[in-house]
Amino acid sequence: MQKKPIEQVLKDNQEMLLSIPGVQGFYQGKSENGEDRIVIMVDTLSNKNRDKFPDSLEGYPVIVEETGKIIPLNQKDSRSSP
Repeated sequence: MQKKPIEQVLKDNQEMLLSIPGVQGFYQGKSENGEDRIVIMVDTLSNKNRDKFPDSLEGYPVIVEETGKIIPLNQKDSRSSP
């Protein structure tokens, strides 16, 4: 059985992935040997939330990456002056 394209897997699972507390985003990555994988970016990875992430999605391995909180560049920092 052939796997779905990773782009379709990401699209189909977008809502579920973004509903996990702490998830900042996700993307298609490559392993060291060039195989597709799904990378989930989280603000903080701890023992409390580590088990909330799947090991794989529809045959693609999942890697969880701690990134800290991601703020868009065009979003004005409320602490800065105009």
